[in-house]
Amino acid sequence: MYKVSLLLILSFFSCRTQNIQLETVRKTSELLHCRIVYGYDAKRLYEQNEILIQVGVIDTTTEHPPIETAIVNIHKTEIVLNLDLDSVLGKRTIQKYSGDNYYLTLDYSTEKNESYYGSYIYPGTCTITKGKVTSKYDIVGIANPNL
Repeated sequence: MYKVSLLLILSFFSCRTQNIQLETVRKTSELLHCRIVYGYDAKRLYEQNEILIQVGVIDTTTEHPPIETAIVNIHKTEIVLNLDLDSVLGKRTIQKYSGDNYYLTLDYSTEKNESYYGSYIYPGTCTITKGKVTSKYDIVGIANPNL
């Protein structure tokens, strides 16, 4: 009886500790006209091109306006998320994206930056959810240095 109880408790906690792992990529998607890239820190973005999140537009056709989009990589798959909400609250910007049963929230501020090539950085957090699984990351964004 003790073993069964222990197994049930362990399986319950192992299910609860699942998270969504955003994978780093070294180049932006060919689908996207990328404006901002996000990663763990600005130095790794500039020096090693470690990208977690790409934000920009996908230009589909001449009949429709470009679609505001974020792209993340999960399980070696590029996930395209469309912008649902873009709001500014004081110095904070909150953007919500969704697609393929994933929900991404970027919550960041804009700060003047003299340390690197770009004039601004975008420190904040991202939260990604699929079903009942949610992961939160501290991130920093920079203007896409490849533009």
